[in-house]
Amino acid sequence: DNYTFNFLPDFFKKYNFFDLSSSEYRIPLIIIVLIAFFYLLKAIILTIKIFYLEKSIANLQKRLAHDLYQKYLNESLNFMKLNNSSKLIRNIQGEVTNFCTKNIPTILNLISDIILFFSISFVLIYLQPLLSLLIITFFILIGSFFAAITKKSNYQFGELRTKFSKYLIKHLMESFNGFRVIKIFHKEKFFLSIFKHFSKNEIEARKNQLIFQNLPLVWLEFFGILTILLILIFTTYYKYNFDQIFSFLALFMVAMYRILPSINRILKSIQALRFGNVSLRILQENLEQNSGNDKEKKSFNEQIPNIEFQNNIKISNLYFKYKDNENYIIKNLNAEIKKNNITGIFGKSGSGKSTLIDLICGLIEPSRGEITINDYKINNNYFWQSKIGIVPQEPLLFTGRLSRSRALRTVGFLDGLLGS
Repeated sequence: DNYTFNFLPDFFKKYNFFDLSSSEYRIPLIIIVLIAFFYLLKAIILTIKIFYLEKSIANLQKRLAHDLYQKYLNESLNFMKLNNSSKLIRNIQGEVTNFCTKNIPTILNLISDIILFFSISFVLIYLQPLLSLLIITFFILIGSFFAAITKKSNYQFGELRTKFSKYLIKHLMESFNGFRVIKIFHKEKFFLSIFKHFSKNEIEARKNQLIFQNLPLVWLEFFGILTILLILIFTTYYKYNFDQIFSFLALFMVAMYRILPSINRILKSIQALRFGNVSLRILQENLEQNSGNDKEKKSFNEQIPNIEFQNNIKISNLYFKYKDNENYIIKNLNAEIKKNNITGIFGKSGSGKSTLIDLICGLIEPSRGEITINDYKINNNYFWQSKIGIVPQEPLLFTGRLSRSRALRTVGFLDGLLGS
């Protein structure tokens, strides 16, 4: 204890921490303080940058997911029947996440790496113009070669990933929805084999993409070393001056050390953007596609502000088929539903009972013919739909508290059931 106590004053005296009048220790201390300040400032700037970047990406992801989900909710029932729900879920969850967490950072990294590459190139060209231009051109040609031969594969791997991602989500939804059937018929192995197939293909697409992304650096280094060896053989054979050889090789090694990582990162970013291009394309197509549903609803509701069911619902010469089908589900149907009467619709499975209900509700439009209420056509009229009560075949149940179901007041006694 005495040794430690006596040591501290001598230690501070020796290095004069509190008295900067001695030039012997003042300059080193100033340098240490400046270095510490520089890295502290760098750490603060990078911290702010990380927080701002991640916050911006998160806000973009929330906005894209919200806009895409809102667009799907505003689409017609026909759109939902033609598009598998697993595809829509993949778009909202998978493609939005891929675009925001991978494409956006990759674009930013690509810009910074290109700036760094040209900055290093300008410095090298300033020091040794001719040799630097030759070296930089050599590496650019090799990088361009790798970018060209992997271009098609990058796009293919991206398409495969989205394709099997959709199949995988669809299979999982079907498995969990039909869990009782799977257990009764002991089909666990069958469903597991299908899952294995879809999962394997999606993972293989990601794996192949990562292999292609990491290969360029290996071969860039190989060609760089091979070039150095060829230069050594060439200069030795023609008996060049050792100083000239050494200066050239030194410059070449510096160029390899500084430029190769930049070229490799640029190549990886380009390949990653190609792989993720399918996410950008899907989001662009889905967000820019104009269904016209809102426009039709607005124009029709402006003409007819309200519809009251006063007399009857008339169905006249009604035909209906889905867009991709040749056969009509409903053909030349004529009927009348009178007010204050109970009307039943019956028929075989697939005969069009549910489709007719959807047509009466204005959720889908007839291919031919018309449905009228008090001589007004039903075409996705909001006011008419707000007066309809319906008990669906597949009930919509929310996870969590029952009070969330207040938003769906399709059954008259729901408010009384939930209470205050």
